[in-house]
Amino acid sequence: MHGSSMRLTLSVKVFMFGACIVVITVAALVSLAVWQSGRYNDLAQSEVDGLINADLDHIALGIYNLVQTENEAVQQQVDGYLNVAQHLLASAGGVSLAAESVSWMAVDQLTNERMAIELPKMLVGDQWLGNNPDPAVDTPVVDEVTRLGGESATIFQRMNTRGDMLRVATTVKTTKGLRAVGTYIPAINPDGTANPVVASVMSGKTYSGRAYVVNAYYLTAYHAIRDTGGAIVGMLYVGVKLADVEARVRQAILRTPVGRTGYIYVLGGTGKERGRYIISQRGDRDGENILGSMDSDGRLVIQEIVRKAVALRLSELATEHYRWQNPGESVPRWKVVRLAYFEPWDWVIGASAYEDELQGYRAILNEGRQRMTVFMSAAGFAITALIGLIGAFLAWIIIVGPVRRLTAAVETIIGGNLNGTVDVRSSDEVGVLARTFNIMTERLKQTMESLRRSEEKYRGIFENAIEGFFQSSLEGRFLTINPAMSSILGYDSQADLAERVTDIGRQLYIRPEDREEVIAALLNGWAVIRREVQFQRKDGEAIWVSLNDHLVRDVTGKPHHIDGFIYDISDRKKAEEALRQSEERFQQAQKMEAVGRLAGGIAHDFNNLLTVIKGYADLLAEKAGNGLWNDVEEIRRAANRATALTSQLLTFSRRQILERRVIKLGSLIVAMREMLQRLIGEDINLTIRSSEDEWLVLADPGRIEQVVMNLAVNARDAMPEGGQLTIEISNRILDNEYAFEHPGVRAGEYVQIIASDTGHGMGKEVLSRLFEPFFTTKEQGKGTGLGLSTVYGIVKQSAGHITCHSEPGKGTTFTIYFPRTVETRDETTAPTAPVTGTAAYRGSETILLVEDEESVRRYTKTVLENSGYTVIAASGGHEAMAAIQLRKCRIALLVTDVVMPQMSGKELARTLLHTCPSVKVLFVSGYMGKAIVQQGVLDPGIDFMQKPFSSMEFLSKIREILDRL
Repeated sequence: MHGSSMRLTLSVKVFMFGACIVVITVAALVSLAVWQSGRYNDLAQSEVDGLINADLDHIALGIYNLVQTENEAVQQQVDGYLNVAQHLLASAGGVSLAAESVSWMAVDQLTNERMAIELPKMLVGDQWLGNNPDPAVDTPVVDEVTRLGGESATIFQRMNTRGDMLRVATTVKTTKGLRAVGTYIPAINPDGTANPVVASVMSGKTYSGRAYVVNAYYLTAYHAIRDTGGAIVGMLYVGVKLADVEARVRQAILRTPVGRTGYIYVLGGTGKERGRYIISQRGDRDGENILGSMDSDGRLVIQEIVRKAVALRLSELATEHYRWQNPGESVPRWKVVRLAYFEPWDWVIGASAYEDELQGYRAILNEGRQRMTVFMSAAGFAITALIGLIGAFLAWIIIVGPVRRLTAAVETIIGGNLNGTVDVRSSDEVGVLARTFNIMTERLKQTMESLRRSEEKYRGIFENAIEGFFQSSLEGRFLTINPAMSSILGYDSQADLAERVTDIGRQLYIRPEDREEVIAALLNGWAVIRREVQFQRKDGEAIWVSLNDHLVRDVTGKPHHIDGFIYDISDRKKAEEALRQSEERFQQAQKMEAVGRLAGGIAHDFNNLLTVIKGYADLLAEKAGNGLWNDVEEIRRAANRATALTSQLLTFSRRQILERRVIKLGSLIVAMREMLQRLIGEDINLTIRSSEDEWLVLADPGRIEQVVMNLAVNARDAMPEGGQLTIEISNRILDNEYAFEHPGVRAGEYVQIIASDTGHGMGKEVLSRLFEPFFTTKEQGKGTGLGLSTVYGIVKQSAGHITCHSEPGKGTTFTIYFPRTVETRDETTAPTAPVTGTAAYRGSETILLVEDEESVRRYTKTVLENSGYTVIAASGGHEAMAAIQLRKCRIALLVTDVVMPQMSGKELARTLLHTCPSVKVLFVSGYMGKAIVQQGVLDPGIDFMQKPFSSMEFLSKIREILDRL
């Protein structure tokens, strides 16, 4: 009985076996489902959190990069306008301070405090800038800069040794619409700190960036204005109103969403703008200061946000969490904001959203997991009870099959395929679990689709940006590239660029060492900002780019890849190079002008000396016997050669009188053909071309012939074995671009002479000194070095322009431009026949002789007294006036030098004629041209003699004047 009671029936064994199988199966099913769902939940939550953080980072950095790009573009424009303003100021004649002073009521632009000051008049060229507040009245330079594209421009005058800068000419307007002349920038701010603009300019640097101008912030550029001695007398400014620049990015910021209800806002970071809304949600609260706002925990959260942001470095981000309760909400909610700080505009950029909105997907995942666990547990218990009754066979059919399908679906999803579902149509607990699982899968698909659309949105920004964005490995391969990058570098597509360029340093960088320096800087913790390097395009063309790189590290801190972007600055670099060449040409022109003034001064002194030498030679010739006659003639010949030399110096310095007439250059030069051919020799072929419709010019024919002969002689010397000399005369219109590139040249209509030879040519060093007097490459005794300097002087004095292009072994081409004239009449006059006969030279009249050079005065007095005249000699105007008062107008003739210290000859003559209108006047001078014209001596009806002159010429002129009715 006992044994039989211990034996189990088959049904019991089957039941127990089925029950055990069911229990084991259900337990395994529930455990597997919970484990797999946990793994899936953790994976999904990790991916969702990462995408959310990346989403906020992309938004904040996207706005930051947008603002940075706009700032750099506008600042580059402002710097370009500053270069234009500097050129316009230099072209107008530069800045100088007059001896005359003017009163100003200066107004401090920061405190509105007023003070009266006296300052010298500031001149541009010869024109006073004035005190012009009326926008309708034109102001030099600043209005021209504004018309050329600059929004605002100003010329400042330094007020004192401290460096306060007064606006004396400006297009910046006050709130009343007037020019803000009379306002000034103090060197010291009201808080005692140094004004950064004034401090930078006074230290000799150019200030570029954000600055307060009159009543608003501008993006600006300031540069020092110096006088001829190098002292800073003011500064030049151009700028663009920051509010206008902000408006360009405002709409992009307002249209950028963050989550469901989040948004982007911008606050002021420092100074009086600290905590003030610059851009608020929908723009409703712009200008409101919220620095004192507190969150739901009583923290001054806006102060904390601003403090964190302004401490950030370039492109660095920070995060702030706080509880916030909007009006109408029952409880506070946690909010997160991702912060960036753009220092040039003092902008605190925040991308804010509620955390529960960003993490709603996490709640969905947790809810799905909980429901699945509950349903699986309930199904397990139900199935255990049911299958325990019907046995292991039903347990296998009902439980194991669906669990296997469920497990397969979970593994499919874990593998990355979100389309995996459980196909169970039963209505029991396993079917409910399967449907719940399918619902959770569908919700996850929706979540991932939303994240995909977000990624596509920011991918659009990446793809459509005008800058070249890229990611690259440290080894030199591209990881990602946007279309602008491949376009800038001339490749057909992003794939083409990534496939062809496998070593960025060697294939893209003109100087591979630049790439090595960039990598070294990044590894040392530095960001590469606006580094200018040269890249090579696909077609081999070298371009300049501005490079910005940032090193990205992995979670362990190990360098992973480089994020960067570039933009093409080749046009800007070309403009800078053109400006540099223009400045070099301008400096060369100044150098030639200075040498010309020196040559004119030397020639004047030589003429005084030669007057004495030739005069005493004449006196000696009258007394010398036959034995000394030849020696005196040698003195005369040497003096005449020296006179010719000083004449060439005066020609170079543009101080000779030109006998201008209306001529056709082509006809004049064609008539010189035979003379030129004899001059250059038969072994050089001469070709002269001119057009029938050639314009007229106003020039001295003799000087033009001298120019052509000098060029022909130089061409002959450059072709000792023969060659080709071609002279072409044609019309030419010089535009504003040519005038900008060649300082001193005005745009307009010209007649050009091109003289080209096939000689040995010249190098750059010779070209740079080509027109200097006494500079020559010929052997000693074969040239004075005054031929081309004479050409230069004649051309410049004729209001023309000359250039030379030459390369060793490739010949030389001179191009000369003479301005077209609208006159058609011949302005030359017939020369006056000289007075002859020695009897007419003597006289008995009283002559007042005024000459500051003692040796010339002594010689002239001797000549006059030897001819019977009574001579009163004076060394200057004041001594002469004293003599006039003693003689009481009993003087027949005043002979006076023109240029004298204290009182000029013109002033002396005017004073004498006012007292004694019957006195006649003869002017003499070693100067010619410009200096004498400025004294008024060359006006019609004025008697004038050029030094040096002979005794015969001088006495003849004296007699001619005294005998004139």
